[in-house]
Amino acid sequence: MKASKTSATNEHSISEVESRFAYRVSTELETIIARTGKTSPVARQYLPDIRELDIIEAETSDPIGDHPHSPVKGIVHRYDHRALLKITNVCAVNCRFCFRKDMLGTADESLDSKDLQAALDYLRAHTEINEVILTGGDPLVLSQRRLAALFETLSAIDHIDIIRIHTRLPVAAPSKMPDLTALNLPEDKALFIVLHINHADEITDGMKNACKALKTAGFTILTQSVLLKGVNNTHEALHNLFTALIKMGVKPY
Repeated sequence: MKASKTSATNEHSISEVESRFAYRVSTELETIIARTGKTSPVARQYLPDIRELDIIEAETSDPIGDHPHSPVKGIVHRYDHRALLKITNVCAVNCRFCFRKDMLGTADESLDSKDLQAALDYLRAHTEINEVILTGGDPLVLSQRRLAALFETLSAIDHIDIIRIHTRLPVAAPSKMPDLTALNLPEDKALFIVLHINHADEITDGMKNACKALKTAGFTILTQSVLLKGVNNTHEALHNLFTALIKMGVKPY
C-alpha cells in the first residue's frame, strides 16, 4: 500500500522522524483525517510527531519482553498454553505508538520459508499449546494463497483448538481486506479476530462491512484498545467507542 503524507508542520523534523520510524497510512485514514483535522484523535495515532525522537536511556526496542520468550524466530511462547506466531513484520498502516515499530519492515524480523517451517514445527512439537495468536505486523496483509496455506497447516495440528488473528486492517484499510469466506477454514477450531481500534471516529461503513464479512466467515470479533492521551483517555471517548462496537455485535476485550 502506498503511503502518502497528510501533513508536515516542520518538514525537517518530520523527515527525521520518518527516517527512524516509517510513515504509512491508507486512503481510508487520509479521508478520516481530512474530515476530522490534523490534530484529531485519529490523526494523533498516525501522523509523525517530533516527540517520537525523545528516547530516554531506560527505553528498549523490546518493551514488553518478547525476545526472552522467543525459542525460535517468529514464535513468542510466554504462557504455557498460548503462543504468538509473528507471521509477518509488515502492516498496512503504521501506528505511531506501536511497541514493535522498531521491528516493522526490517529484514532481521521477516520470516523466510525455513523460519516459518521452524516456527510451525515448534507449534507441532509443543502439545501443551492449544491457542495460537497470529500477529506481526498484520497477518491480514498476507496474500489469499499464503493465508489459505497457513490455515490449512494450523488446522492439521490437533492440539490447537483456538486461532486468533490480531489485526488493524478492517479498521484502517478495509478495502484491502482478503476474502476470508473463500478460505477453507476449520470447523473444529474456535476462530477469533481481535481488532485494534482506539476511537469511534475510526468506525466507517467500510469497517462495518469488513466485520460483517468476518462474521460470515465464522469469526467471533473482539477488540482491543490502547489508552492514549489526547485520543481516548476520557470516559466519554471510551463510552462512545465501546457503545458503537457493541451495537455492531463486536465485543470490547
